[in-house]
Amino acid sequence: MNSTLDKAARKRTQTTYFADKPLTMLPEELSIERFSLKVGEERKSLVFQCEIDSDGKISHFSFVPAIVKSHAKLSYVQVAALLNDQEYKANPTLSDPAEYKATLEQLQACAKALHSYRQAHHIVIENRPDFALYLNNKGKLENIEKIERNCAHSIVEEAMLVTNRCAGDFLAQHNTGLFVHHRGYREERRQDIETLLSEKTQTEINKTEELDSYIKTIKTLQQHDDAKTLLSIQQRFLEASQLSTEAKPHFGLGFAHYATVTSPIRRYQDLHNQRAIYQILAKQAPASLNAQQLQQMQDNIKESRNASMFMEKWLICDYMNNKVGESFNGTVSLLTNQGVGVRLDDSGIEGFVAAKRADKKKPDAPFDKISFNNQRMELSWNEAPIQLDQPIKVTLVRCDNEKKKLEFSFSE
Repeated sequence: MNSTLDKAARKRTQTTYFADKPLTMLPEELSIERFSLKVGEERKSLVFQCEIDSDGKISHFSFVPAIVKSHAKLSYVQVAALLNDQEYKANPTLSDPAEYKATLEQLQACAKALHSYRQAHHIVIENRPDFALYLNNKGKLENIEKIERNCAHSIVEEAMLVTNRCAGDFLAQHNTGLFVHHRGYREERRQDIETLLSEKTQTEINKTEELDSYIKTIKTLQQHDDAKTLLSIQQRFLEASQLSTEAKPHFGLGFAHYATVTSPIRRYQDLHNQRAIYQILAKQAPASLNAQQLQQMQDNIKESRNASMFMEKWLICDYMNNKVGESFNGTVSLLTNQGVGVRLDDSGIEGFVAAKRADKKKPDAPFDKISFNNQRMELSWNEAPIQLDQPIKVTLVRCDNEKKKLEFSFSE
């Protein structure tokens, strides 16, 4: 704590992932070599242990300092194929998962139980698909591939969620740690969304500033006939999550507490939380961060995300330059009084369809009649309604290389 290395890690706050290579929070000699799990090598670790009932409820958990040794390096694709009784190709750089099938099946059963419990008592929202960007040897974007989620991804996801949730509870009990706080709807829009959802569902929705009421609201929406649209609408009223030294809830996940500890090599908040747990177990006073340090971390996280997004936009704009005039299938991702945002299905690339505005100097020139209700997230374009997540076909009109933006038009 407060060593030169620790201060440098806190300054970076997290690993920034660029398309070609990550900018690691810790020196690569540590993050890639010394601290990463490698087959056959021992590593000092903080082990999370828990007892899971058949319905997925956690009956007991603990954190234990230990020495661990990795016995195999497996891939998501191979593990998923094995668990689905499908054939898979042997990879000389990976271990054969067949030897660990019994263990993997137990992990899968645990993951399914944990997922079912989250669906019943917390919040499970379908995530948007992720995409991988591949560059050529000249540093230009060559291909974009959709990452297909499988059962192996679910095992890792549930393991991380339960570990971080229990870490949040543990740290809250000791009044220390860094928590990921998400308070649901933005306060200035709360009344708007409660009124709209009450009308759409014919159910009284209120008190969404309380965790139990918010969870009940999301479950009401998930059971509605128009669930996809309603869930998309309410997402536009949500706040972004923040780090907090107070044990506040994470509304987005439906957890009373959530403190990440699973990635201490790439996130400083995880490193800080693991350190706090070690100190508690050793009967020592856990280290804390002051308000200035916390705010600096928040700013660093934002800068890291912006840097990654800027590079991706630059690469994507360059990649799309030779595709002007081509048409793509997508979905409506944004509604505004200036037009609509669109996300392409096969690549996740985002762009904008701008409405033609009336020109006082050319009164006879065609223009679009746009009517947008921000309180209800409803848009009418030339008297035709457009909804969030609506399938749409668009044509690429222009790549604005200066602003790193893509301009589309409706194909139909």
